[in-house]
Amino acid sequence: MKLTAILALLLLLALPSEAQEPPKIGPDDPDVTNIATATAPEGLVRPVRISGPKARYTKEARKAKLQGTVVVGYTVTKRGRVTDAEVLRGLEHGLSKVALRTMKAARYQPATLDGEPVAVYMAASVKFSMPEVQMEDWWTKAKASLLEDESPADALEQLRLMAEEKSKRPNSVELPGEYWYLVALASYQDGLHKQAYESAVRYLLERGSNAERRPETQALLKELEGLGLGEESRTSSNRR
Repeated sequence: MKLTAILALLLLLALPSEAQEPPKIGPDDPDVTNIATATAPEGLVRPVRISGPKARYTKEARKAKLQGTVVVGYTVTKRGRVTDAEVLRGLEHGLSKVALRTMKAARYQPATLDGEPVAVYMAASVKFSMPEVQMEDWWTKAKASLLEDESPADALEQLRLMAEEKSKRPNSVELPGEYWYLVALASYQDGLHKQAYESAVRYLLERGSNAERRPETQALLKELEGLGLGEESRTSSNRR
């Protein structure tokens, strides 16, 4: 009986207590180099991500057209695994959880200090963006800059970003039908007369007769032709 009681007691002591937590590896651990909020020491080579899933939108976030960045702090161990991940700056509609899950599943080539693997605490940004929402935002800002703020240079910058996004994602985003007309108008107001004329001609070529009948389009072309921009610029645009 006594032997049975002793064995039971030893077995109980060997079991992990529910009150005990596994030791955490984080920015306050003396064996971890914090490179999220402190300068990396000389000789430290940062960890390199070698695998991991991509962050995906939740249905709720996509429906809300939510965009932004989640910042996650985490430790990369000497073996290149992610531990102690936490959201430092989050987003609604489940995107914080998605970002946290994504970073926890990542694998790294571990950091080294003077050639030896070391654990480091760092932070990473997980960006959520929807190209079509971004295009709408740029388009709204371009129109406001030109028509309300009277700042054609700012409008042209927004329009440039739209064209750049279109070149990156030719099959997933579209330029608004009035895009080249707005480029022409902004260019004209900014003193870029040749660019204005070529953009107006391109607008007519893409929109056809319906666009050409617009009084403002014809007025803009006549104004530009009066500045000496005629058939030569039209022929150059047609060749494109």
